[in-house]
Amino acid sequence: TEQKEAVEVFRPANELHFLSMVIDQQGNIYCGTAPNGIIYKIDCRMKTEIFCNLPERYIWDLVIDNNENLYAATGTNGKIYKISKDGKIKVILNSPAAHILDMEIDDDNTIYACTEPFGLIYKITDIGNVQILYDAIEGETHCLTLGKDGTLYAGTAVGTKSNLYQNKDQMANIAMPPFAGAGPNSISNEEKDPWTGFGIDDYMPEDIIRRQGLIP
Repeated sequence: TEQKEAVEVFRPANELHFLSMVIDQQGNIYCGTAPNGIIYKIDCRMKTEIFCNLPERYIWDLVIDNNENLYAATGTNGKIYKISKDGKIKVILNSPAAHILDMEIDDDNTIYACTEPFGLIYKITDIGNVQILYDAIEGETHCLTLGKDGTLYAGTAVGTKSNLYQNKDQMANIAMPPFAGAGPNSISNEEKDPWTGFGIDDYMPEDIIRRQGLIP
């Protein structure tokens, strides 16, 4: 097949990684970066500016709602920021997890967000109500996608064999408290994750490990 030529659009001076991108209805591109937590805006003429600089290291994911608000999923403080088109910033989720890795947004502006560690999936409504929709037995819920029928799919990692969950039977209308029991298949304090070499105590503070029953 014919090789298409790639044209460099923008290279920030002080950032090492582009972690996320999203395009609004006007064709503006928003880019989330690391390690300085800057969100850049690139307009249709390829003019680039700093849209906002968040007090975070990683902008893991970006989504835009029907009202042109931008949402940024971040680490290492586990927050989701809502940023209006005129740049006003508001925290809509402050999670005990270090990283909000991925988000999906539906037609009603409901946001679904997943974490590492703890493997949580949050549901955040347009008016700001927050609930934990699911608490996976794995330590990381890494990615989400929404089906056309409204089914939410989640890909997990760390601690056990990776699983793919869907909310049609397992997740719908579940409002579980944080740090619900991790289940019999969770990685133990002695076991090590084959990919990272970490045990469960490398991911979680001891008081949370105790609440999950993983150590006495």
